[in-house]
Amino acid sequence: MTSHDSKSGLLPAAIGLWLLAPALSVFSWGGYGHAAHASNFSFPSHNGLLSIPWIGVGYLLAGVAVPAITIFLLHRSRSETEGGMTKAGIVEGFFAGLLGAVGANSVVFALSTGIGAHIVMPIVFGGAPVVNTLYVMLRQPPSSWDPKKKKLFFLGIGLLIGGAAIVLSYKHLAGGAKEGEGQIAVALFWCACAFLAWGIYGPIMHGAQAKMHGSPLGKAMRTLLWVGVAYLVYGALMVALLPILSEDSIATVFSTADGALWGVVAGILGCLGAVGIILGVRYAPGSPLLVMPIVFGGAPVMNTLYWIAIEKSGSGNWPNPATLPVLLLGVAVGVFGLIVVLRNKPAPPKPAKKVAG
Repeated sequence: MTSHDSKSGLLPAAIGLWLLAPALSVFSWGGYGHAAHASNFSFPSHNGLLSIPWIGVGYLLAGVAVPAITIFLLHRSRSETEGGMTKAGIVEGFFAGLLGAVGANSVVFALSTGIGAHIVMPIVFGGAPVVNTLYVMLRQPPSSWDPKKKKLFFLGIGLLIGGAAIVLSYKHLAGGAKEGEGQIAVALFWCACAFLAWGIYGPIMHGAQAKMHGSPLGKAMRTLLWVGVAYLVYGALMVALLPILSEDSIATVFSTADGALWGVVAGILGCLGAVGIILGVRYAPGSPLLVMPIVFGGAPVMNTLYWIAIEKSGSGNWPNPATLPVLLLGVAVGVFGLIVVLRNKPAPPKPAKKVAG
């Protein structure tokens, strides 16, 4: 951070934004799955395709409003006197947005099986950062990796898998042997599609930011704008293909206000979660080393707390105390494993020094 940023920047770390920004991601992404689930099950057919256009609308609304306001304030405060979009940055940002939309689509399909957000989201939140790390390692093999950290990294992956298994066992115990058993494999397939897409989305978006012009924050906001555009285009494509891919007509997308509203809310929450990551990484001391464990460790916990509150408000009763500890244990083991992974992943190789002359 430059001295100019610290004196006149819009978001100085002195006011604690470096902690508030990850908290925004935790609260937003913690509620994302429940909003998407509410949208999906507000439609009579429970067709996951019907929620996707509205999630795209929500993501675009936040993805246009937040960057536009931020870039305007950057220019007004003269924190950024130059900046602009590039063709390469637009293309890569749009592609990142398509990956994000595919991940969102996959989450909705996983939820449409009837496996609740309290099961789906911890698995997705656990898998995406691991895919992210492995993808970066393949693209940029680490020049060195402390053997102790390497062992802890793979131990963390093992804990993540164990946590996911415990979470799934909760579904079996809470619902009985017959309820949803045939759908678990389908839900796991879509969970895998989601964390694969979202795991690759991050590095692609980072690459798009690097190709934009302006300050680091301005670059991130310009990229986010095109991610929102991609979400909307993907949603419009799903609407056009709806009669081919399902028995629902295009008019069904507009058949219920609740489905539309919750879909827009899910899209806004998804975008705000991304904004929190951008701001946290930009202003946090320790950068991703501090931010990522907070976000990806906190979001599954917040997701579970939301679910408990929803269960209490819906039925008037707390979740079954005989089986709830199994879910909490699975989430705790997975969160601990994820933190171990993020704290011990290898650093990317340093760029080669340019030889003068």
